[in-house]
Amino acid sequence: EGIIDEIIGIKSNAAEVDAGITGGAKKTSRTGKTFVKLTSADHYYEEIRNFHYRNLGQWINTKVLEVRKRYNEVKKSSVVQSAHNTTIGQMKDVVKKLKTTTAEHNYLQTHSNLAHFLHEKIKKLTFEKKIDQEMTMVGSSESVEDYVEASIAKCQSFEECVRLLVLMCQTRALYPKRVTFFLNEVVQSFGYQFLFVLRNLQQLGLLADNNRRCPWPTLKKRLNLWEESVNFKKPTDINYIFAGYAPLSARVVQHASNGGWAKIKDVLDILPGPTLETTQEVKGASGMTGRSSPDAKRKPVTLVVYVGGVTYAEISALRKLGEKHNRDYIIATTHFTNGTKLMQDLREPTMEKAKVSGGALR
Repeated sequence: EGIIDEIIGIKSNAAEVDAGITGGAKKTSRTGKTFVKLTSADHYYEEIRNFHYRNLGQWINTKVLEVRKRYNEVKKSSVVQSAHNTTIGQMKDVVKKLKTTTAEHNYLQTHSNLAHFLHEKIKKLTFEKKIDQEMTMVGSSESVEDYVEASIAKCQSFEECVRLLVLMCQTRALYPKRVTFFLNEVVQSFGYQFLFVLRNLQQLGLLADNNRRCPWPTLKKRLNLWEESVNFKKPTDINYIFAGYAPLSARVVQHASNGGWAKIKDVLDILPGPTLETTQEVKGASGMTGRSSPDAKRKPVTLVVYVGGVTYAEISALRKLGEKHNRDYIIATTHFTNGTKLMQDLREPTMEKAKVSGGALR
């Protein structure tokens, strides 16, 4: 689901794609596009929405064989029954099975075509290289400055270049002069119209220098945000979501749901914003409180509120945590976002004008 939103975009639980992906479905716009609904009403999508994209190929092959086998069995059954005295009720049952199998085939064809489209985008050298560099930033201490500088110089994409720059600033100890150098490179490559975006990112602390102390190594270790080896076929933890990286917000929620934040209080102090933890006694139907209440036997429910947006990958991580710990997570958010949408949202100028001094953004 996260990769669909990253490459195609999801809006109102639907992705706008070429009509050919849905098997020639009716076009809904002059551009030859149509919408694919992405909800749990499609049981195939419900099964794969939390998959890592590396698992899609094998899953689709297995499902195609299953649907083909059922379709042949239903057709064979209908031929045998038509050769004998078959009641109307029996024929109605056969037709119903054929319709169900045909509908499953159409759903599967859509997901197969969609997976092929995503695969063609993912296997491009530029995309794979970008993912490799992002994983290097998150998982190791190797230098990535040359790659970021080259990406900016090539003017590939403002959003992608700034995303790399933000990630580098958050995971590396950079001196102020180096940060200023990269900011100047961005302005020279893409133009002064992006000064407000860079200024907004600075005000948010996303493009700040960390020459004194970079908190990332501590966060990565204490919250188990990175795993070198990940089992994509049978994942046991949420690190599989980003091929080794576990979303930080999901880890914070996990600790809150399992024992509280007391053990990671020092880690939370590193993160921006205040933290507050309180325990509320809730009375059950009998007036009893705590674990002795009859309601205590029910599956626990956790409400997670994201102010400022949540990614589909973070939601997938919380779903996985819910399965692992037998807990339901209800997610409320102001909106859905991803790296590109965040950059677009930040294009709005702030009240304070960006100050340019000597060609460098301050």
